[in-house]
Amino acid sequence: MRLGDLKWKIGAAMLLLLAVDILLIAEHNQYAGREGVGAAIHIYCVYALGILFTLAPGLIAFGLRQVGKSWYRFSLGCAIAWVMFAPLFFFTPNAWNGAYERFVAAIMITWVAGVSWLLLQTGRKS
Repeated sequence: MRLGDLKWKIGAAMLLLLAVDILLIAEHNQYAGREGVGAAIHIYCVYALGILFTLAPGLIAFGLRQVGKSWYRFSLGCAIAWVMFAPLFFFTPNAWNGAYERFVAAIMITWVAGVSWLLLQTGRKS
């Protein structure tokens, strides 16, 4: 799908960077909570995740407006929900970290599932 201008292209590029970032987070997850190079890489990647997932659905939303206003609102809504809830992870008690991490991950999964559904439906119409 080519649905836009520079915002669409930058958003799509951010998705690629997001995939690499998530791979690096998974690779260095074993170092989370410890000191050292692996822990530093992990936390920098978590910060990058916060920025990339805010920007990617936010920028892609403008192209999705061509598909329908509901898709625009869905993508923008996921980006806004992410901005509101993801930073709170750093303030949750350690006993709740895992549950809260899954909650904010559900925002990401919801967006990916929604856009995947859109792509499947668009592909079937072609």
